[in-house]
Amino acid sequence: MVLLMIHPNAYPITYIGLISTLSIYSQLLDSPMKISRIKLTLYNIFNTLLNFYIINGLYAHFIQHGTSNVVTEFADLEHYAHLHIIANIIGFSDSAIIILTHNWSRLTKFQLYYTGTNGMLWLYILQNERYREHTEVYFGMLAGSGYNALMYVNYTITGMGYKNHLKKIFIKLQGSSILCTMLHTLMRIFYNSENNLIALGNVYYLSTLLYLYHSELLTETPNKKRYNNKSLHVQINNKIYDATEFQNRHPGGNVLKFYNCIDNKVDATDAFNTFHLRSKHANKRLATLPIIRILTKDEYVEKNTDFRKLILSWKKKGYFNTKYKFFIIWALVVFLSTLSSYYLMYLGYPVVGGVMVGISWAQCGFIQHHSGHLGFSGNNKLDILIQTFYEGLLKGGSARWWRNRHNKHHAMPNSIEHDGDLRTTPFFAWDPVLIRKVPTYLLRVQHIIFIPIMFVYVPVFFITTKLFIIRKEYWDELAIIFLHFYFSSFFVTNIADFVIFYMIGYSIQGFYLGIMFALNHFTMGRIDNVETTWEKWQMDATCNWGVGNRYAEILSGFLNIQIEHHLAPQMPAENMHLIIPDVIKYSMDHNIPYINYTFTEAFTRMIRGLRNAGTTELERRKKLK
Repeated sequence: MVLLMIHPNAYPITYIGLISTLSIYSQLLDSPMKISRIKLTLYNIFNTLLNFYIINGLYAHFIQHGTSNVVTEFADLEHYAHLHIIANIIGFSDSAIIILTHNWSRLTKFQLYYTGTNGMLWLYILQNERYREHTEVYFGMLAGSGYNALMYVNYTITGMGYKNHLKKIFIKLQGSSILCTMLHTLMRIFYNSENNLIALGNVYYLSTLLYLYHSELLTETPNKKRYNNKSLHVQINNKIYDATEFQNRHPGGNVLKFYNCIDNKVDATDAFNTFHLRSKHANKRLATLPIIRILTKDEYVEKNTDFRKLILSWKKKGYFNTKYKFFIIWALVVFLSTLSSYYLMYLGYPVVGGVMVGISWAQCGFIQHHSGHLGFSGNNKLDILIQTFYEGLLKGGSARWWRNRHNKHHAMPNSIEHDGDLRTTPFFAWDPVLIRKVPTYLLRVQHIIFIPIMFVYVPVFFITTKLFIIRKEYWDELAIIFLHFYFSSFFVTNIADFVIFYMIGYSIQGFYLGIMFALNHFTMGRIDNVETTWEKWQMDATCNWGVGNRYAEILSGFLNIQIEHHLAPQMPAENMHLIIPDVIKYSMDHNIPYINYTFTEAFTRMIRGLRNAGTTELERRKKLK
């Protein structure tokens, strides 16, 4: 009876929490976890025998009493009901094994959906005395155990190294068990007017299972690749590495393709050093990659020696060391303000709560931004965990989407071809090439509509991130987003307040983040793919604003010190002001412009740039006519 005391909602939450935690941990492993064939075989045999035992007990009951009678004593089947729920809980281990061994092809939507919901539904049913007294319930349990038994028989055969020639038959039999349960339930609805509500709910649930079963198992459609398998060679220092396989596992997204020296003669040394200066984990990964060849002294000439010496001097001075007291206070204040916002919604103040949560979410965005760069502890696992918490759990966003997009931005800022932040069309554009995609009727007003559009910045990306997650099949992140909304539901008193709260929160966050991100780059010119040094590219595409103003630093999440951030993205945010004198001197010595505006100057230049770009394009189109 202990199992029946578990709240049904705890079942999917536990499952989602498990796969989310394991998926994050798995991404940080140097290599997939290895589980011996003997252990897997014993595990599969145990599950096979358990399910056959349940089948035998339930089948014996139906032979004796039939399938249309009411169960007068729940105790008659309580033993098998408990075992069936236990068998479903043990099924959590299937997902754990798949994730830890990186056998992603088996982590299907059907498997996630079935494992995460089946046990919950049985708990709901068995905790209701009205429903658990009817045999149609246990017929479904019999069919479910049959499905599980066939699945583990298949796993046992293939796990022992044998080719299962009956695999296709097993798959069809598994589908048949779902179909039989549905037909039996429909017959019960037709012949028995009682308990139709739960029966109809069961039909709907089984319909969703059948849909996923047909689309993923029966048709045997192979899963999409997370990234392409195009050959990828990367030059770091005097060595060229084969990163073809590693690009699928790169925590920073597919930014590696920008440095494919097969397609173009590009040196990734400075990019690698900049992105991984504090990461011992990255150097260990690099050492495992196959070396294509080592360049000779004539082929390789070390570049940017002055800049590399400058970076090393900052490291020696301790500028890359984290001030944990500052970070803990910042992170704690943002966390508590986010929770307070939800509590305001709960008290019936969705507008005030929405404004407050929008500001809090923006600060969450700054925290996850720096942690995504390993800019807090420098520990890969800890910083990614912090990023996932603030971007995923508190905001309902995708940490992987951010790393993939933002690392491309840092790799080649203000490059039309590579920097996704420039793709603001068809609403507005600063660039004379991109602006050709803006409709004529918007060119006259693009500098006016810029601010209103910033309010929908986050709602648009909310959809974009979800599509990214589904396309890449990052089910752990989808689970974290589910947890975000699940926890927020505890503060909901009515749907209207919930909608108002989130819409205002998204709008305020969009305006806040949109302005902060736009000021640093949209005021600068576009960068063509020409021969240049790493640090010159970063400084030509970036400007500072409000440097020296502590309030500007806090409100912008230290992104007003953008030049220094691009030169040393892994430097803790609170230390970046320390290197400003060195960067200014470096820029003067190497004849590189160092741009520092006030907030008013930066904002004015940004708006004026939109107006001038629109006017110029209008004149060009008039001439073409």
